[in-house]
Formats: sequence, C-alpha cells, structure tokens
Amino acid sequence: MKKTHRLHLQQPYLSACEAIVTEIHPEKGIATDVTVAFAEGGGQISDAGMLITDDAQAVFTDVQKGYGRLLLIKDFPSIQIETPVYHKVSQEDLGKFKIGQSIKIFIDIERRNRLCVSHTGIHVVLMGLERIKPDIYRSIRGCHISPEKARLDFMLEDKFTDEQIIEAREYTNQLIKENWEAKTFAHPTEPEAMYWQTGDTTYCCGGTHLPSLGDVGEVMTSKKSLGTNMQRVSFSFPNAIFRKELFVS
Repeated sequence: MKKTHRLHLQQPYLSACEAIVTEIHPEKGIATDVTVAFAEGGGQISDAGMLITDDAQAVFTDVQKGYGRLLLIKDFPSIQIETPVYHKVSQEDLGKFKIGQSIKIFIDIERRNRLCVSHTGIHVVLMGLERIKPDIYRSIRGCHISPEKARLDFMLEDKFTDEQIIEAREYTNQLIKENWEAKTFAHPTEPEAMYWQTGDTTYCCGGTHLPSLGDVGEVMTSKKSLGTNMQRVSFSFPNAIFRKELFVS
C-alpha cells in the first residue's frame, strides 16, 4: 500500500491541498498521496471536508489510517506510521473518482478549529491535574476529543475529589488567561512522531492544536465515577475563540 504524506503534521493550519488518488476502497474510501485532513487517532475524531475534481465533488465525513509501519521508539506510544490515509465518502460518490486522478482536498476549518481548541484544552487540563497527582499521565485509560468537548478516563485507587477538580480547573484557567505559547515538533529521526510543548511541559501527541492557550477560553470541568478504581474527568470550552484567519489554503 502507498503511504500518504500527512501535511498537517508540519503545516498544521493548511486547509487545502492538491493530491493524487492512489487507492479506491469500497469501504474505507479514497486514499491519496498527500492530505491536509487529520485521520482519527489518539482519541481525537477526524476532520471532515470536501474532495473536488474538475467535474465532481464529494463530502468526506471520516478519515482513517490504514496499516503501515509500527513505530517503536523509547518513551513514545506504539503507533502506525507511513500508512495510507482514507477519506470516507458515500458509496454513490466513490464512482466519481479513479486511481491516478488529480483532486483537491478541503477540510472544514470550523470543525478543525474546534478540534484544535479541544485538543489544546485537554493538555492544559492534564497539566492542572498533574499538579495534584504528578504521575497521573500513567493512569490514563481512555481519551475522547470532539469539536464540542473532551474527556479523560483514569484508573485510580485514590480518585479526584471535588476540591481537587476545582483546584486543577483554577490552575488550568490561569494558564489559559496568561496565554502561554505552544508548539509542536517532530522526533529527530521519525517525522511522524510528534510532540506538543508549552513552557516546560511536553507530551507525545500528533493531534491538532492552537499556537497558544488563550483561545481555549475558560474551561468547565466535571467528574464521574465509572466503577471501582475508574474515574472520568470531562471538560468543555464554552468561551473558546475561533479564528478562521489561522488557516491558509
């Protein structure tokens, strides 16, 4: 299978690109040589958008990676890299494309912007939780990041109390108010192994993010027990600022 070059890893605010169709899969959709679309991974749902040719267009509602090479490097999650990336379109629209065809890929920038808010927000909330439980990162058992909200699931013998959640939220919102700068960068030998960093904090992460924390806006948090030793912390971003001018085509 031919791998897809994922432009968003090095050009995170690129909203459109030209591409060549490399595969048409009856269930997975259209694979291309390059894409600006984020494929679902790391708990974050995918981009959506449009595929456009000279005489046709199709909406893609999901983006998924295929199989490639398993990345195995120290202190980094095991992930599939150098994979094809498939843009899911309807069965009716599959017939509009052919292998070798030139197309243009456009992402829904409002959806991407909201995903950037949610994914940046989840990191900043985690920074707040780590002030209370320094090794909490190792206790994560689940994660979900959508345009509207996000959540983290933890395995904990000593669960967060209401007071601790409030303390973490206050610290999180202070960082956001101070509008710390943030950046992403690649591993020196593996360009698809990405990191997110703000201040002295660095996380392994290939998701989509904002260039600074301020646009996340005030974070709202809540907690829920999922049974013995399991707890969910959920958060939303009702005051987020969305900037279309971040994105270039």
